[in-house]
Order: sequence, then C-alpha cells, then structure tokens
Amino acid sequence: MHEFKENDLVHYHPIIGGPHDGNEYRIRRVGDLPGNRKVAWLVAKAGCVALEALSLVEEGEQKK
Repeated sequence: MHEFKENDLVHYHPIIGGPHDGNEYRIRRVGDLPGNRKVAWLVAKAGCVALEALSLVEEGEQKK
C-alpha cells in the first residue's frame, strides 16, 4: 500500500474496494486512532477516513 502523506491528492472510496465518490481531496493530516487504525483527515471532508478507503489520483487524471 502507498505510504500516504500530507498534501497527497486522493480519491475517497465510501465502500472500501468500491468506486470512489468522484471527487478529489488533499490529505490535511495522517494519524492513528486507538487500536492502531491508520486514518487521514481530508481538506473539505468532515471527520477522518481509513487509509484503506483512499487511492492516489494518478498523474494525468487530475481535474483542472
């Protein structure tokens, strides 16, 4: 799995392994929840999401 970091441009998949929601997000912060659950906080999205629910936006795929 990719090592996600701040400022990565990502897609969010509401159902892990399913299609993304059609939006692009920037990672604001990456951290851990209790139980060693890796999560990210995204710009313009409330709360945190599991890293497994993210995929990188590929170069050339980015919206203008």
